[in-house]
Amino acid sequence: MNHHSLIEALVQLVITSISVLIVARLLPGMRVRSFGSAFAFAFVVALLNAVLWFFFAGHAYGVHIGIIGSLILNGILFLVAGRIVDGVAFSGCVTAALASVGVAAVNYGIRYLMQHLNWR
Repeated sequence: MNHHSLIEALVQLVITSISVLIVARLLPGMRVRSFGSAFAFAFVVALLNAVLWFFFAGHAYGVHIGIIGSLILNGILFLVAGRIVDGVAFSGCVTAALASVGVAAVNYGIRYLMQHLNWR
């Protein structure tokens, strides 16, 4: 990994951490104690995501999980990450799935603003 890629990965973790904090403020049933908890959560989600999708890409040939399957998997992934990271909690799988959609949407919005305001 080169220097630029490392910085880009760290920027993405910070953006995701901010997104987690925003979604936690808006979504009942999701609690985040601090920015540090949100950052640790974003890091664990990134690791779990890499492992999960590597597993599916390498072992699930021809399996198409679709939107609902992806939503369920992301909800489970968020639940697991919330159990690993102290300071992040969800009231259930539906809340975790909604949080995953919310975090993705806020991430997209922040990235969109950064690109259009030339912050990168």
